[in-house]
Amino acid sequence: MTRFISVLLLLAAGTWAGAAEPTRAESLRLRRTPVVDAVERSHAAVVNISTERVVAVRRGLGPSFGPGGDMFDEMFQQFFQGPVVERRKVQTPLGSGCIITPDGLVMTNEHVISRATNIKLSLDTGESFDAVLLAADATNDLALLRAQATKPLQAIRMGSSADLMLGETVIALGNPFGFNNSVTSGVLSAFNREIQVPAGGEMRSFTGLIQTSALINPGNSGGPLVNVLGELIGINSAVVDQAQGIGFAIPIDHARDALAPLLTNPQVSEAWCGFRGVTVEGRKGVRVALLDPQGPAQGHLKADDLIEQADGAAVTDYFDFLIRVVQHKPEEKIALRVLRAGQPVEVTLTLARLPMPSPKELLRDKLGIAVQDLTRAVARKRGIPLDTGLLITEAAAGSPAEQAGLAEGDVIVKIESSPVRNLQDAAAALRTTMAGDAVSVLVFRQNYLAYAKVVLAK
Repeated sequence: MTRFISVLLLLAAGTWAGAAEPTRAESLRLRRTPVVDAVERSHAAVVNISTERVVAVRRGLGPSFGPGGDMFDEMFQQFFQGPVVERRKVQTPLGSGCIITPDGLVMTNEHVISRATNIKLSLDTGESFDAVLLAADATNDLALLRAQATKPLQAIRMGSSADLMLGETVIALGNPFGFNNSVTSGVLSAFNREIQVPAGGEMRSFTGLIQTSALINPGNSGGPLVNVLGELIGINSAVVDQAQGIGFAIPIDHARDALAPLLTNPQVSEAWCGFRGVTVEGRKGVRVALLDPQGPAQGHLKADDLIEQADGAAVTDYFDFLIRVVQHKPEEKIALRVLRAGQPVEVTLTLARLPMPSPKELLRDKLGIAVQDLTRAVARKRGIPLDTGLLITEAAAGSPAEQAGLAEGDVIVKIESSPVRNLQDAAAALRTTMAGDAVSVLVFRQNYLAYAKVVLAK
């Protein structure tokens, strides 16, 4: 009996020893969680956004004798001569973003790039690209960039914020405090939060936000919030300074709706479909709302047509449809499946290039105004406490602008949700509007701000 018990103990010890030392493959399998899988699916689509500038560094002079900067360096060299200045490129981290199309379209927060110049994007592979700002929506704190990449990039998988569950696991990716490729996880804590954040000396309100316990720090802004499938469900946006473990993100469905109009901007898309659409309730397609009489859709689509597919893939909303248009060139064809009066119809559109009148012609034709960029010199001469904007020099009698109460001397600072710093900004905000649209215009007038609703010329 004693011998039998000894044998059993030896066998048990052998089994325990085998269980205590799993193989390398078994160890990796045990450690792999849904969070690990989600990060692997999405991290390659996350970019670090920084701005690059050239600074001058005086060498061999001991303490600095002035404030530095280009002007001082030029004066110093002029009077003392000698190679005393070394110029270096310095990158300042701004925030994060996520790639949404293989051709380099990047979504981020507007506040991340609002004052950026020479924008640089970098991937976790160490690759970096220059980027240009295509369009921005300050009201919703969203912006679109284009990476100047020479090869296709990995785009993040789009999810939906319509079916989010309280308590589900979420993952925030980004570059907090300049530390590249950081990951935090938590749970979805609440819906429809409203917060106020300081911006440009004033408080800005944001509503309908996702609250999460995933840590979001400065530098995470603009980066993706994903679910355990690695799908984009939000854009990390803000953190409460005095609260630990509370972060906020813009729901991706809201971001898609806000960004859709920006995708029709000719700076974003070379191709033009020639109609305006609206997302069907429940995100089950796009309904044709308004056809441009001179556009490529005229004679092919009809008002109230419901677009269900584009290029053989299901269309969920207007953003989804326009993302497919963005990836086409003018003169290329896009195949659509539509429901017309309940019957399926196959339609093929040949995309065109959006007509491009000059910015001054655009504002004259649509608003009936003549304008000039507000320079610092002009602003000081007129006693206007602004450095940028668009000065109205004439509002034609009976024009849409004049009927809305705009007048010579007003300075346009915003059209709809787009800040207007110059003529190009104003033209970009108006280029895809159509005759009869009512457009909100914010102007600076005699030391106060005034809104006007302008009905565009037909």
